[in-house]
Amino acid sequence: YRGIQFSPDGSMVLYQADQDTVDVGEIYTVPSVGGVPVKLNAELVAGGRVDYEALQFSPDGSRVLHRADQDTENVNEIYSVSSVGGVPVKLNAELVAGGDVNYRGLQFSPDGSRVLYLADQDIDDVCEIYSVPSLGGVPVKLNTELAAGGEVEYRGLQFSPDGSRVLYLAVPDTEGVWEAYSVPSIGGTPVKLNAELVAGGEVDYGGLQFSPDGSRVLYRADQDMDDVWEIYSVPSLGGTPVRVNTDLPPGGDVHYQGLQFSSDGSRVLYRADQDTDDVNEIYTRVVHQKWNVASGQWDGSANWDQGEAPDEVMSINIHPESFATVTGPAGDTTIFSLDIGATDTGVATLDLQPAVTLTVANQVAITNRGALTGSGHLDAQGGLVNDGLMDLDGMTVAGLPIENNGVISGNSTIDNSLTNSAGGEIRAGPDQLLHMTGIGAQANAGRIDVVGNATQAARIEFDGALTNAVTTGNIAASHAVMRFNGSLTNQGSVGISFGTSNVYGDIDNQSGATIVVNGNSNVTFWDDLTNNGTVEVSSGSTVAHFGTLSGEGSFTGSGTNFVEGGLSPGSSPATMSFDGNLVLGASSTTLMELAGTATGEYDRLVVAGELTLGGNLDVELIDSFIPQVDDVFDLFVLDPGVDLQGNFSNINLPLINTGVWDTSGLLTSGSILVVAVPEPSTLLLALFGVAMLPHRRRR
Repeated sequence: YRGIQFSPDGSMVLYQADQDTVDVGEIYTVPSVGGVPVKLNAELVAGGRVDYEALQFSPDGSRVLHRADQDTENVNEIYSVSSVGGVPVKLNAELVAGGDVNYRGLQFSPDGSRVLYLADQDIDDVCEIYSVPSLGGVPVKLNTELAAGGEVEYRGLQFSPDGSRVLYLAVPDTEGVWEAYSVPSIGGTPVKLNAELVAGGEVDYGGLQFSPDGSRVLYRADQDMDDVWEIYSVPSLGGTPVRVNTDLPPGGDVHYQGLQFSSDGSRVLYRADQDTDDVNEIYTRVVHQKWNVASGQWDGSANWDQGEAPDEVMSINIHPESFATVTGPAGDTTIFSLDIGATDTGVATLDLQPAVTLTVANQVAITNRGALTGSGHLDAQGGLVNDGLMDLDGMTVAGLPIENNGVISGNSTIDNSLTNSAGGEIRAGPDQLLHMTGIGAQANAGRIDVVGNATQAARIEFDGALTNAVTTGNIAASHAVMRFNGSLTNQGSVGISFGTSNVYGDIDNQSGATIVVNGNSNVTFWDDLTNNGTVEVSSGSTVAHFGTLSGEGSFTGSGTNFVEGGLSPGSSPATMSFDGNLVLGASSTTLMELAGTATGEYDRLVVAGELTLGGNLDVELIDSFIPQVDDVFDLFVLDPGVDLQGNFSNINLPLINTGVWDTSGLLTSGSILVVAVPEPSTLLLALFGVAMLPHRRRR
């Protein structure tokens, strides 16, 4: 009797029986109105049988999924076959010695195109999840790699309603903590859905489910307090979980029985002793509400206020533990004010969908328990204060200035002047671009992270002038492209590490400020860098300068600076020092200014590593200074025993009438000097001496 079932349309019946051979269970379909049964399985190995526990029709009834030790006795594998008979197709890959496909969790996707199964396919006794086309193909492992002792739970395993994702529970390591993950059903990177769990906490398989449209997941966990079970809603692609239940009394719990989404996914029905311990009652709570801008209506009641402002334009206050979507056709809808997550515990989220423009006449406020997501257009005409999370996916934010005390991340265009406060964070990740198009002053007193990877750069761009503040201002980058189109004034710290990064725009690294390049990284500054602070290039790292390098700050670290543009110490005569190597490239121009003979009155380059000369050397006189005979200028100062490498292609010296320039010591001592003009006879002898020697007759 186990496994017997109608096809989805009721036209056939599927059953298992030892119909042809005693004690050999095989599977058959037969018209439900009667007829000739058709055997579906292939011939079985001696001792083999078809398992009734995994037997099932595909959603359209066209195929049957079954598990059998068909090819090897006591090695259970899975097969798909036409429900009217045909050649079965084995779906799993070859199994490791001792491996088996588990009958639990075995299922078709909602459209029948794929099959989900659990097996210790690759490692004996390590059960993992795989997805494979139902007509046969190459199975894809869906879970992350498991550490020794890690495992995947069959309970709660499921496809999303559209079949695009799979939801599962796993213990990825030996700690024994069950957590919830979502992954594309064709394979990809799993996303952990639950928030960080309190010590002893875990996610329960009971009640784990997708919303009807697959956009969200409901899970039960003692996430915030050990042994206090509560329920949470989270985007199925990953994001910030929202607690659904309200605060529980001591001893209170939410139960998994009966836990479910409403048909439109806007509400959750649950059972809990929420008000009185040991008195279980049922509750419903809005977790996801849609506001259609065309109708100006919420689809049902919601966990937020829709008040009327003095000008009779709607104001919206989204309370914590709620999730709202603004949707509808392209168009501009104006409201008076928008507050996301004003009070209480939990998180409130507003998701602004594509093509929607929401104009807010007054200030937009996102509290530390609020989140703004999506890819629409938000015009914050009264400004925006973010104390929570702005996790943006192509959204444009316009209007008056933004004050960020929380986190701004993702792909976005922000057309406001931006103040990132001391506690604020701005994050651009791999293949993301955050573009600040406001042309007004931008200020960073917090942290800006631009962190890509070896194949996908992270990008950030500021059209207005950015000031990185003293002490708290920090810009950290790796595998990054940073564009400071309106210039960067650095009073704090900039750290660039690992991989290749490119920096565009003029940079003023002020006194006391630092730029650190380390981690064997290669960084190119394409525009002017004025360094009056410290630029550290650590061992193994390189920096290339294509703009003009100037200032009187120090270049520390034992890495290498390449100059391919201009080099000009100070803004007037100064000493520029390098602890590492300095290479003056073939296209570079080094400008050295002379205003006197004492140290500090003329430009000097002091290099502790190797100095390689190249390009052009231009020497200029400033402040009406006129060099005299025997004046010496030590332009390049190296450590004892270190020789100059290379040579200049051109040396351009100023005209003087007090003597002549002697550059013969430039490649040895790094000095030039002024010598007396030779006497005419001596000069003539020097010029024509060879010609005046007696002519020798040829033999």
